[in-house]
Amino acid sequence: MKRTNRLILVVGVLLAVVAFVGIIFVFNSKGGGGGPTATPMTSVVVATQDIPLGDKIGEGQVAALQIPVTDKKPDYFAQPGEVVGQVARTDITKGAYLSQTMFSGTGQTSVSKDLPTGMVAVAVRVDAVTGVGTLILPGDRVDIVMTIKIKETLLAPGAEPSAPPQSIDIPGLEGDSSKVIIQNAEVRAILGATASTSVATTGAPALTDLATAQQVVILAMTPQQAEVLQFVQQDGLTMGSALPANNVTLVLRSPQDKDAPDVKTSGVVLKTLITEYGVLPPQILEASLPPTK
Repeated sequence: MKRTNRLILVVGVLLAVVAFVGIIFVFNSKGGGGGPTATPMTSVVVATQDIPLGDKIGEGQVAALQIPVTDKKPDYFAQPGEVVGQVARTDITKGAYLSQTMFSGTGQTSVSKDLPTGMVAVAVRVDAVTGVGTLILPGDRVDIVMTIKIKETLLAPGAEPSAPPQSIDIPGLEGDSSKVIIQNAEVRAILGATASTSVATTGAPALTDLATAQQVVILAMTPQQAEVLQFVQQDGLTMGSALPANNVTLVLRSPQDKDAPDVKTSGVVLKTLITEYGVLPPQILEASLPPTK
């Protein structure tokens, strides 16, 4: 009887050892390797509160969060400093991972993020001629020169003595007038390929491409300057121009002129060219008309 009990005990111990070895084998076959494998992590920016559309992101509204590398998308921001100061272009809910599309939607850098206080951003459409050969780049400084047609008018007395004078356009008498209207405006962004980009990628821009190249240049200026520019561009549109900016030319300035004061210019009309630059006026030819019956 004692021998039987001893045999059962030995068999039980052997079974326990086999079971223990089997557990270790199964654990190792699943990649346990003696301990769990660490998951690679990375940093993303998360909203710590709801951020409404149009709000400027503050430091207390975002924070860095560690997530698995496999969960991070290419357009996620990694550090809060990358988004602080930007303006939300959509409603952002608390806990959302911040991405580039939330601030631009088009992949463009936010123009308003670093716009100086009191300044506005204004778009000007230019081509290779009116935009310095499309060589203007963000950060450059430009002057804006306008050319508009001015009609000769005659003030005539009103129909009655108490009526104000009437403005009457004189048919056939109109001329161009050019003037620098805005100076030292900063270029904030460029929409469209630049000539320098074309040269870098193709060796040299084709002449036909340069002649048809167009850009939209985003300028920083005061609200008063924006009003002037809008009026001038609209005047060019109503005069029959193909593009509203055809009567506006951007003049590239030296980087040393960043803080230079405005230069007073006289403006130019045909009379200016004749009296101050010696340009010969057109000759008046007398024509004999046939007698009327």
